[in-house]
Amino acid sequence: ILLESRRRQARLLILCYHGIALEDEHLWRPPLYMPSAVFERRLELLRESRCVVLPLAQALSRLYAGDLPPRSVAITVDDGGHDFYRIGFPMLRKFGYPVTVYLTTYYSEFNRPVFDSALAYLLWKAGGCLLDWQSLFPAPVLLDVGGQAEATHRIQEYCLREGLSGQQKDGLLADLA
Repeated sequence: ILLESRRRQARLLILCYHGIALEDEHLWRPPLYMPSAVFERRLELLRESRCVVLPLAQALSRLYAGDLPPRSVAITVDDGGHDFYRIGFPMLRKFGYPVTVYLTTYYSEFNRPVFDSALAYLLWKAGGCLLDWQSLFPAPVLLDVGGQAEATHRIQEYCLREGLSGQQKDGLLADLA
């Protein structure tokens, strides 16, 4: 009933995604990453609901012109990382859906992991382990939830204090891994 309502037909639904889990990222940060099966099911639901998936620019133009097709949807993806390239983009192509991808120019030029996210993920993956990194920590840190937060804080402060470049931070991540 809602799909057929006059109110829905005059509105544009913009679906915003961030990441699709390559492995277990959806367990680490569920608000940012979803399992590929969930993403694929959402695309199937758009098809089953007879939604009209439009490129964002066209959808906005038609919204302002007042001539949106019924059940109009636009799809956007933040960051457009490897997960999107490997999983999301092929799924969208399979369904024939256009997408708007937002890329950060810094990480397009510096083709490395986003430091804060990669740091948090590495510490999460090592959950329950003892981090003994004498050059950064006076004593070993148990990587439980509290220890992960403490380690994140200390490592980020170290990077700020030392004025590490992106490349130096990347080396730090490699050392941590």
